[in-house]
Amino acid sequence: MTAKTFEEWLGELWRALGGEGARTRGIGLSGPRHVLPSPYDVTGLCVGSIAAAALALAELHGLRRGVATPGVELGSEE
Repeated sequence: MTAKTFEEWLGELWRALGGEGARTRGIGLSGPRHVLPSPYDVTGLCVGSIAAAALALAELHGLRRGVATPGVELGSEE
């Protein structure tokens, strides 16, 4: 069994919310890739979940304001 990447988690979570799969492309991610020690990609799941929530908020903002969906950038201080 191969661990899912951040992008795979994000895509799966986004589709579960009813979002278009192509919309998850271009999400910016900076900072360390693995933070939480685990044999599973817990960091990827956490970051994917936060990215899906941030993308949903960005789309809501765009719809409410009548503007294009703002970009989503996730980062962390090392």
